[in-house]
Amino acid sequence: MSCLICGAGAQVLQTGVADWEERECAQCGRYKVAQTLLSTMGDMVFDVDKTRQWIASNSGTGQAPRLSPLYACLVSAEPDANET
Repeated sequence: MSCLICGAGAQVLQTGVADWEERECAQCGRYKVAQTLLSTMGDMVFDVDKTRQWIASNSGTGQAPRLSPLYACLVSAEPDANET
């Protein structure tokens, strides 16, 4: 499977459990994304740098940081600007 943030290869840890997709990416880290956020994004993508920074600053609690619709500010309408 691919990372929902950067598109690189990622391990799927959980899917469809209580609205969350949990992934672990070597570049982005471990995180959960709400299906409701993914379904509202359409053609938009995550801003890779901002999202990686958010994940890094919210890790370390023993649980994967959760990207819910409240974090839509990490989404960009310009997919080409996020290529890594």
